Amino acid sequence: MVNDKDAADNVEAPAVEPQALIARFLAGRPERTARAYAGDLEDLARLHGTSVEDAVRSLLLGPQAARRLLVDHAVALRRRGLAPATVRRRLTTLRSLLATARALGWIAWEPTPPTDQEVATMTSELAERERSSYLSPRHPGEADRLDLQHHALREALGRNFLAPLPSPARVLDVGTGTGRWGFELCWEHPKALVVGFDLVPGRAEHP
Repeated sequence: MVNDKDAADNVEAPAVEPQALIARFLAGRPERTARAYAGDLEDLARLHGTSVEDAVRSLLLGPQAARRLLVDHAVALRRRGLAPATVRRRLTTLRSLLATARALGWIAWEPTPPTDQEVATMTSELAERERSSYLSPRHPGEADRLDLQHHALREALGRNFLAPLPSPARVLDVGTGTGRWGFELCWEHPKALVVGFDLVPGRAEHP
């Protein structure tokens, strides 16, 4: 099924060859500027795993498709560690390419560029989804719940572990959560090496 938004994009797809647009876009510019613009287009293609012509063709499919591509590209650049100002400059190249297409009458629309805040938020959210597979809610109350669960379990068992080790030397805690169990083992056994692993950073303080 094709929704109205996709249909609008398809209707507005220009009948221009991307290579012709690229040539017109770069023509007459100073050598260094043309080289920088060409590099930006190559970077777009490389980040999205396609040819420069196919990347530009995707950019020309319509305002919604162009905006999605600009947002995805900006997020990919930020994840590479590029500064916001550098990301803006790379996006300006793509917008200038579209401006050339508009000036030539090949398209009649202009996409809304993503803001720095929008890109930063999407970059953080994507990184969080990739590094965390937690099923429980991720909010401050979840940390309190995990600590309460630890204290309840310790109260029920009467101690922090049941293994017959009077003085453990090395302890590995996999999925440490808030780290409360590991902290208490450090306090109880100051000569032990206690290592905790988790998908996300824990609290900064440590015994």
